[in-house]
Amino acid sequence: MNKYQKKFLFYLEWFFRNYGNTWKITDFPNEIVKNINKISPLFKELENNGIIKLSKDELSLTILKLPSSFYGVDFFVNSKKRNEKFS
Repeated sequence: MNKYQKKFLFYLEWFFRNYGNTWKITDFPNEIVKNINKISPLFKELENNGIIKLSKDELSLTILKLPSSFYGVDFFVNSKKRNEKFS
């Protein structure tokens, strides 16, 4: 998993916990939007695991459950620490 995919998962978790479940790709920070081609391979895995429902045009998504329910809480705790290195 590349750093953009990890950041995307972090934002999915954070958005869902704090702001709701329906988002456009353009709602994410510019770093995510600019690197969506590096993140999009993860979409199928997330859909298959029932974490997101992606629109047909792949421009919006609905978060169905927390990514941490699949990847584990430790992934996100470590991602927050690693996130500082990504900046």
